[in-house]
Amino acid sequence: MCIQTGMKRRPFGVLLFLMIVLLAALGLSRSGVARVGLGIYPEIVQFTASAEAVRAGEPVTLTWATRGADSVVLESGAENAPRDRVQRITGLPPMGSLKMQPTETTVYELTCETGSTGQMCMPTRVTVKVN
Repeated sequence: MCIQTGMKRRPFGVLLFLMIVLLAALGLSRSGVARVGLGIYPEIVQFTASAEAVRAGEPVTLTWATRGADSVVLESGAENAPRDRVQRITGLPPMGSLKMQPTETTVYELTCETGSTGQMCMPTRVTVKVN
């Protein structure tokens, strides 16, 4: 099967392959840990929590690593919290960790960007459940 694109005919398999590569490069996954991408910068290489579940007030360490980022932002809030109830920590280093003490189930979202081009990475989320 071929698809007519402009003046050229392309095999359907080639277009499907290119679409899969593009989606992989954009990091479109549902996991809580970002995978090493295909060199599109900036990107989150890793974002993890030391525990998936804790008791209220117990510490959990969030660890991240980025590639090609100048600044990192961490947002946190209860599941389904409105934007005005989300806490935002800016100016974090491209690689690092933070100890948090959630008192309720909390979603942590990490984003990054470059200062020179203003490019932003695909955000990645980690959820810590409080028992």
